[in-house]
Amino acid sequence: MHDHSYRWLLAFPLCLLLFAVGCGGDKIQDAAQSQVGQELERLRVENAELATLRADNQEVLKLRTDNQDIHKLRGQYQDLLRIRKENEQLRNQLAKIPAARNASTTPNQAAPTPSNAPQPIANLVQSFDEAALALGGQEMREPDKPQEGDRILVDTNAIALLIPELLSTNAGPYEISGWLKSRGVLLKNYQQFNSLGITNYQVQRADPPAQNPATK
Repeated sequence: MHDHSYRWLLAFPLCLLLFAVGCGGDKIQDAAQSQVGQELERLRVENAELATLRADNQEVLKLRTDNQDIHKLRGQYQDLLRIRKENEQLRNQLAKIPAARNASTTPNQAAPTPSNAPQPIANLVQSFDEAALALGGQEMREPDKPQEGDRILVDTNAIALLIPELLSTNAGPYEISGWLKSRGVLLKNYQQFNSLGITNYQVQRADPPAQNPATK
């Protein structure tokens, strides 16, 4: 009887130990499952953030490409404006040169020969004003400065540019200073004639007034 009680006393702590181990195993398993769940949740959050970061990165790349395209197009637009401005300036400069404005030959058309009849100047006042404007930046020589009393003589082969009807009816040279004034032409530089293609002309200065001997 004593031996049986002793065995029972030894088995009781062992049962308690097995019970505790069993309870502790359940807690460890629950803790492990909880940790796994937390890890899964964390990974889900990180994956969602990664997808957002990828989308943001693609948007940044797209905006950067668009920005580069905008700068490129802006540069091309500025170049276009510059070229248009330069072309407009060239047109204005050519418009001030009567010879260039009156030239009408095409690439397939032969240039006029000296035997061709010269084309008269359509608008005298405008043509002489434009010629003066084109010569504005040049230094004026003393012989080219118009003076009161000057006589301007134009040869026959050049008078048709000014007065076409005189080409076959009269002989030259022709004195045209008064005729030009009557047409409203203002001479600022005798090189205006050369700009208009009138090269066969002469300028005769008026004789200086005679001095009174009594004033010497």
